[in-house]
Amino acid sequence: MRIAIDGRFWGLVNTGIGRYLVNLVKWLAVLDTKNQYWLFLNKEGWRDFNLPNERWHKVRLDVPHYSIREQFVLPITLSRVRPDILHVPHFNVPIFWPGRMVVTIHDLLWHEWRGGNATTLSPFIYWFKYLGFKVVFAAAVSKAKKILVPSNWVKNELVRRFATADGKVEVTYEGVDEGLITGSGVKIDVLKKYGLRRERYLLYVGNIYPHKNLETLLEAMKGVDKALGLVVVCGRDLFQERLKEMVRLAGLERRVKWLGFVEDRDLAKLYKGAVAFVFPSLSEGFGLPGLEAMATGVPVIAARATSLPEVLGESVVYFSGRDSEDLRKKIEQVVRDVKLRRRLAEEGKRWVKRYSWRRMAEETLRVYEKAG
Repeated sequence: MRIAIDGRFWGLVNTGIGRYLVNLVKWLAVLDTKNQYWLFLNKEGWRDFNLPNERWHKVRLDVPHYSIREQFVLPITLSRVRPDILHVPHFNVPIFWPGRMVVTIHDLLWHEWRGGNATTLSPFIYWFKYLGFKVVFAAAVSKAKKILVPSNWVKNELVRRFATADGKVEVTYEGVDEGLITGSGVKIDVLKKYGLRRERYLLYVGNIYPHKNLETLLEAMKGVDKALGLVVVCGRDLFQERLKEMVRLAGLERRVKWLGFVEDRDLAKLYKGAVAFVFPSLSEGFGLPGLEAMATGVPVIAARATSLPEVLGESVVYFSGRDSEDLRKKIEQVVRDVKLRRRLAEEGKRWVKRYSWRRMAEETLRVYEKAG
């Protein structure tokens, strides 16, 4: 088959979807010796991606995501490539392309979180784009031959909301990058590199959108040991000013450190150096940072919300998502109890072994064969 993949989210700087794409392509190049692949990339992806073998080709496509333009340019590009299957790793499918599609839907965030607090756009532009989202998302579900999702929670919610999804949805759990598991080094070099003054810190990795619930984490931080810092790793700066204002109002400027994007070799060290990883998110399709923390032997404190109990299991300490006092108690419990931290670290490392990017790619390849 001729398989096209929309890779415009390529790269770890694009957080979850970017990491998903990098690992999918990496393992497809190893596992699939029959099919031909065309990977659509923007300027940055084109520069970074090296063709793994003669069965892979790359196509330059500098078209913004979620734009009206992509709805016209992508079908034209596809008509030139003439793929048997198009894999879109997000919901933004080309609604005017009549060919066979496999779509990955990572979460249902836009359905659960909407309105002024969920955007930095003006109300008119936001609601115009939200209307476009509803049209494109419905088209993605109805037109797709197969829909890939990262958890049973997403599958059940998707089928509940869209009858046209029934019978199409396949769960393909994601994995943890080997570099994060094997990353080593003395944490002091990372502390110096990023100007971290506190050796005892909690770690948060992820976007800072409103559903990530950082307000609750900041409120809980006010009540814990003042010697404990919070390090925030986020590859995107959207909502950064809002976060900084929340930190200021909480009086935590000296205790919260914003690092922006961090490469995996340093991220592994940041994980390993943390007292605990805090995952307060109220909506996750999979919850990859929690697994990354577990893989590096770091205790995890997470909100009992959406897919997190399914994916993280019982090897973490849960708190009630919007209850900052409950989170404060759980942080203090984990920080003070050395035996608990050791047990969580050991159980977490065992639990995370059930997830594999290679297995995800194998399952995805079988879905391509079914869809073709």
